[in-house]
Amino acid sequence: MRLIALIGSALTLLPYLVSGQTVQKRTVCGNQRFGNLNDSLSYYPNAWNKKSPKSGFVCLKVDNSTPAFDATWNWDKNIQDVHSFPYVRFNHPDLPIRLKDLESIRLSTDWIYTPGNPSQPPRDFSRSKWAENKAQLNSKGVQANAAWDFFLDDDRNRTLYPQVAAVEIMVWLGSVGDPWWLGRANNSIISTVTLGKTDFSLFYGRNSGGTHVFTAVTKDNTDILSFDENFYPLFKFVLQQAHKHIDAPNDLPKDPWLGIIEFGTETWLSNGNATFTAANFVMDLKSNVTENDRDSAGSGNGGNKTSDGDRDKGDDANKGNGGDKGSGNDNGDNSTSKGDEEDDARRLMNNSVLGYVVTAALPWIHLMKRHTFAWQTQGVDSANIGDRRCSMAFNLRMTDTIHDSWEQINLHTCARPRCMMDGCRVPFFHRDCYRFRLYDISDALVAAVNYTFDPPGHEENRRSHRIKRFLVPKLRDHLQIRLPDNILVFIAGHLVRKCAAITTEEQSLGTDISETTVSLTQDVYISYTVADGVRYVKSFDNAVPKLCEQDRPTLLSKQGEPIRKICIAEDYRGIRFVKLCSADASFAGTTPIAKSWWRAISVPCDIENITIKSDASTIYPNGNGTGNYVGWSNPEHPNDVIDITTFDRVNSFHERLRMSFFNCNANGTTGYTVVTSGASVSMIHAHENGDIGFYEDMDYAYPRDFFIYMPLDNGEFVTEICRRYALAGGNLILACLVFITNKGRSTLFGTSGPPESCLALDRILTPAPDGTQIWFNDSKSLRYLAVDGLGLPVQHSFPPSLMPNSPYFWRHNMESWFVSSCSMEGIVDMTLCRDMAHAHPPITGILLEYENGHRECLGQLRFDKALEKVRLEHATDIYIGSSRTARSHLYVAHIGTSLLQDSEGLWWMRISLHGILEWWSSFWHSIVRYTSATGQFTNLEKRS
Repeated sequence: MRLIALIGSALTLLPYLVSGQTVQKRTVCGNQRFGNLNDSLSYYPNAWNKKSPKSGFVCLKVDNSTPAFDATWNWDKNIQDVHSFPYVRFNHPDLPIRLKDLESIRLSTDWIYTPGNPSQPPRDFSRSKWAENKAQLNSKGVQANAAWDFFLDDDRNRTLYPQVAAVEIMVWLGSVGDPWWLGRANNSIISTVTLGKTDFSLFYGRNSGGTHVFTAVTKDNTDILSFDENFYPLFKFVLQQAHKHIDAPNDLPKDPWLGIIEFGTETWLSNGNATFTAANFVMDLKSNVTENDRDSAGSGNGGNKTSDGDRDKGDDANKGNGGDKGSGNDNGDNSTSKGDEEDDARRLMNNSVLGYVVTAALPWIHLMKRHTFAWQTQGVDSANIGDRRCSMAFNLRMTDTIHDSWEQINLHTCARPRCMMDGCRVPFFHRDCYRFRLYDISDALVAAVNYTFDPPGHEENRRSHRIKRFLVPKLRDHLQIRLPDNILVFIAGHLVRKCAAITTEEQSLGTDISETTVSLTQDVYISYTVADGVRYVKSFDNAVPKLCEQDRPTLLSKQGEPIRKICIAEDYRGIRFVKLCSADASFAGTTPIAKSWWRAISVPCDIENITIKSDASTIYPNGNGTGNYVGWSNPEHPNDVIDITTFDRVNSFHERLRMSFFNCNANGTTGYTVVTSGASVSMIHAHENGDIGFYEDMDYAYPRDFFIYMPLDNGEFVTEICRRYALAGGNLILACLVFITNKGRSTLFGTSGPPESCLALDRILTPAPDGTQIWFNDSKSLRYLAVDGLGLPVQHSFPPSLMPNSPYFWRHNMESWFVSSCSMEGIVDMTLCRDMAHAHPPITGILLEYENGHRECLGQLRFDKALEKVRLEHATDIYIGSSRTARSHLYVAHIGTSLLQDSEGLWWMRISLHGILEWWSSFWHSIVRYTSATGQFTNLEKRS
């Protein structure tokens, strides 16, 4: 009954899923969407290929009132594969439908391709216009098609997931360039098929996922710009011919369902922007399906396939177990344990009271003590004030003070060390988690969710997806009605926190934490357990505990072996690895445990015992206490740590430090992204191999900080890393970093100003041209550095390029301003960074490329945002359009070589390709200032 009640609470959210669309026009990019499966039409840019360069993009301008969409894209790297498939999907209450129940399905559309990114949506679908456009597209090396796409399978649910459907049927209405299709290489034409008045050659092949792919291409390579036909005969004919001509006809569905129906364009390659337009689409589906048939539609002869979402064409990376399969450690732990962790997780689920236990001790409700405030939610929280009582519910806001008149207490939500020392620290619970508890709050539960530090963003997402994947089959088994997997995934998403809360509570029952002593002079045994797919230390003892066979401990050290060092790898939840070794032992080569923090405890000769908590979360030698220590992201690291505010070498710390590193001047480095609060640096990342995964963790850890990107040219490397130090108001320390390169580039990673801070720099490091590993504390503010061969600081003058001429708005504004500037001479390309997370998607920064190969960056550039390339081959002027938000925040809305025709609400700057362009960014505004021989102006002034 509890399970049904739990599911029922989540099912109340389902009306939101079936609400109709209210917005008719919208632009979506990358992997955003417009519409859902309950709308008659849904749209998706579908940039699915992970091999695609980050410099490329695809955006969809949707006008659902027509209906129509315009997909503008640019993929200038040939990866011998499709980069994206922007499409419109046709939805219907009868879909998926068995072919035998289908009477007819008439589909119609108009389409055309246009070079560039036209300011007005193309709606001329004439052959004369197409001939003109196609010639221009061919000259730009565009390779793309216009195609219908259908998926069929014996399993109803599989037809909604392209990566697992048995059959894919494509009908190409046209193409430009020389795009490729399966079966073309060996000319495997199995038949000729006629659809309406057009003859098609039917090719056959199998993709990397094993799907049977049938591609119908016009016999004479003509392009059909307007198409209106009944496709039902095509499906029957294709399957009939397939049974006659392919090598494995038994793999074909016997009684197939038709699921996904899409029309779009497969995009291969382009040397400039190209726009695919599709409009006036209609689907007229006739079937003999009754209302009762719809209600009783099941999942075919299977339906056990689950998915974390709608992964489209080509994305088979998560096939099977959703990418979460391995030898027990999703984070790359090379060590092994007996048993399959996936089976362990399912066993735990079956042993749970509710059938909802996913993994052992899964601390998801970690709104506890100072770790509370990392949880980003707009919900309401309660504080546990002792004696099994809780405060009233309140909205969680940082540095706020809440008065509870009933309990006569004040709650101060602050994580500053001074505040935490002044009062009594109490755990906070999310209101929903507290309401859903089964038992009173215990000390063991509080301990289970009291993380050592906040987990990274990718770990939160991984755990959430893992829980959803385990919940979906349980929901399917217990619900009294049949639902598609995508609906079950939606429901599971709203049960994640409740599931984890119950699991943590149940696993913490009867687990009082105590401390035990382990002798290092005797045999030492260790055993491991798996929590959420990651291996952790379970027990550490001199005796062999009585455990089940699969939990048998391992002998870690024999009696009499000298132990002078204890190496420990741990993460936010607990200890993952322990090694007892001699004083000179080291870990050379690959780190044995990935994504963890290492520390080494020295064991003096007179210490024979160590103390360990019963939950294996803490180990320390007797007599030394726990203390504050340094954890390193790699067991091999420097030993000297300096404080950059004093330049003193530090041996003791007021807090536990985690030291991470970046490789400065490593081969293949293309630039550096530094996250800064303005007053100090938070994180440093060296760009290699186009990786953008780090942005997720940075956003999670530093949601309000500023991202500064410094590009590197060929042959350019960092020669100096300096500190810019000053005292601001209230004795606030400004300790920012400046990178200087061998080509004279100087980049300040911090706020520009005040002027008295631009007096001198202290050189801290001189990285080697062939690479130096530089360590820094992984926290909100960089204060500590570690590197081999650290020298004394050297002071020199502040670079003039970092001393901007103060504009009037800076002198009268207390905001932090981040300033970047560049010359406009010789620019050939601009890459615009647009933040699509806002209702008014602003341009936040620009990457500029010069004819000599030099690169500069203005504003805030991130490679995980929507990137638009603007070529300036024949341009003489650039137009910058600006506007203000409802809160009067100034932003840049458009940058191009011409004015937008539909530019209501924008004001414009026209700048020439000479002079100096500056970008002044704060956390609220983007101000552009242009200086030339003819004068100076900014986008603050409204210009026509």
